[in-house]
Amino acid sequence: MRRIVSIVCLAALAACGGGADSPTTPARIFPSMAGVWSITGAFTNGIPFHGTVTFAQASLQQPALGGSMNTTAETPLGPVNTAATITGSVSENGILLFNPIPPWDRYRLRGTPAS
Repeated sequence: MRRIVSIVCLAALAACGGGADSPTTPARIFPSMAGVWSITGAFTNGIPFHGTVTFAQASLQQPALGGSMNTTAETPLGPVNTAATITGSVSENGILLFNPIPPWDRYRLRGTPAS
């Protein structure tokens, strides 16, 4: 009788999975940020800028972003256009962080999706 109970218990445990093909935690999902975004703002010295950021996102299971940024700063001497490659990331709750490459001084641009 004990042997039958042991076999039934082992069969039940085997049916529950637990192997590498059945994860015990759900996959992390990050918001989709891929596409073209309009940006506006001002540098710490007050000079306004506007432009676009284009993000590529390989997977919604990864926070990493890549892309490009094109901006125009409205300086007292006239507009200054800048293009840069960027890297970035997004949090699970949609907080976006990206940086131009190479870094421009200490500028770090942050944003959240418009609702």
